[in-house]
Amino acid sequence: MGSAFASAVPHVCDATHRQISTAMTPEQRRRSRNTGIALAIFVIAVLVWTYVRGGAILIN
Repeated sequence: MGSAFASAVPHVCDATHRQISTAMTPEQRRRSRNTGIALAIFVIAVLVWTYVRGGAILIN
């Protein structure tokens, strides 16, 4: 009979039920960083655009 409690570390398995590593490769880390930078630039651009448009509306 199996244990009623799951282990504290989640296990990720492939289609053949072999455990695979969840560690990020350097390429995944680079892509995540680049995606984060792109999202931050987008958010800052939207905030600046909103501030500029809001200022234009208040002036008119």
